[in-house]
Amino acid sequence: MEATKNGRQAPSVPRVPIGRHGARALAHVARPVVLTGAIDAWGARLWTPQLLASEFGGACVRARFHEPADADAETDADAQVETDGLELELTMREFCAWLALAEPRSAAPGPLGALPAGASGYVSYARFHSVFGADARALSSVDWRALGLDVPAEASTLWVGSRGASTPCHQDAYGANAVAQLHGTKLWVLFPPSARASLRPSRVPYEESSIFARASASELRDAPGRLTAELGPGDLLLVPKHWYHAVTTVSPASISVNAWLDLPDDALDRAREALVRLVACALLPLGTGASERADGADGADGADGADGAD
Repeated sequence: MEATKNGRQAPSVPRVPIGRHGARALAHVARPVVLTGAIDAWGARLWTPQLLASEFGGACVRARFHEPADADAETDADAQVETDGLELELTMREFCAWLALAEPRSAAPGPLGALPAGASGYVSYARFHSVFGADARALSSVDWRALGLDVPAEASTLWVGSRGASTPCHQDAYGANAVAQLHGTKLWVLFPPSARASLRPSRVPYEESSIFARASASELRDAPGRLTAELGPGDLLLVPKHWYHAVTTVSPASISVNAWLDLPDDALDRAREALVRLVACALLPLGTGASERADGADGADGADGADGAD
């Protein structure tokens, strides 16, 4: 349990053994759930930064680095967006070598040595096919189909980050989300679609697959329906469609893999997104006033219009 600003306790996402849940229903859960024992047979359960550097060290990745966040700041959630910070193209070996340095990792060679003490680094949204290509060692290590999910390994997405690496609170526009935690620990904070008014989502600047919240840190703590989940190695989190979530690495390093699970109503949402894009693109030239004008586009937001349905 996690205390909110007003002293209330945020409930934890329930943990359920995989055998009690029925694997074929994973994409259709109504509320978040952490499944235990689901990925014990995966080869990727053995992945560590050292193993990634050894086995896949030559793979090219894009890593984004952010200065340490002020834990006491009450700034808007989108003050530090994912596209801020310094992005570097590195090999997996270089990034994992940086991860292996003693915190605050101030002795890194090359451009990594210029990072401020306490900076976080994140290889995020890294598609397997872009990182590993057709490497059978990687592709055979992840097996969604063994869980009854029609997702090939090459469609998986890799996340490797340091302490403090985070994804701001947002809602996925399409599908459900299956997240396998392989190494380290991440804190997930989740909100139901019904918390939309408190989270104050924005569509400008427009991003098709994500709708980011503008709520401040205190508003996020007190938003209705808040749930938390601390994912450790071997945990599998199911995030239902259109649930908002924010994620932070709380261990020195973390490795996770996810897959977005297609759902029957995604086609309708994609049509709605096309309409939202027309509105959002019309607002973009307005410059600094675009975020205020974005409120007018929220009503056209296909994801927000499907509250009953990541």
